[in-house]
Amino acid sequence: LAGDDDELFIGADCQLRHARLSVEDRSSRLAIGAKTSMTGATLIAQEGHLLQLGEDCMVAQHAELRNSDGHSIYDSNDTRINLPQDVMIGNHVWIGLGACILKGSRIGDGAIIGAGSLVSGEIAPACIAYGIPAVAHRQGVRWTRERHTHGPDRPRAD
Repeated sequence: LAGDDDELFIGADCQLRHARLSVEDRSSRLAIGAKTSMTGATLIAQEGHLLQLGEDCMVAQHAELRNSDGHSIYDSNDTRINLPQDVMIGNHVWIGLGACILKGSRIGDGAIIGAGSLVSGEIAPACIAYGIPAVAHRQGVRWTRERHTHGPDRPRAD
């Protein structure tokens, strides 16, 4: 925390391993919902805006989520052209290895963000989105934290 009136909220039963959480500037807010887990991710809330991660999310190593570019850019009229924006991530969202979630992003409940993807807009609920920029490639999916070693496509090894 590096600013007046900053807020950091971490819900119950979270597992945050080697995570870097930074809340900077005045009145910035970072909220992590209950039962969320992450390993080696970076979350940065700056410039008086919100970065909110819902409940039961998974964030993989080297993922970065931020609601600001970190520095100001001005046009020839001295008007700032890269204003910060809130980031809102729904419940039960899986953010893959090395994904980058930028200012203004909105990710719906149950979505999966593929490894190395760049999110800079809106991602619908219950879809798999990946790429640069990330776009939905499949709708109506669900994910679970458990690894299933058998199923309809893979017979059980006896």
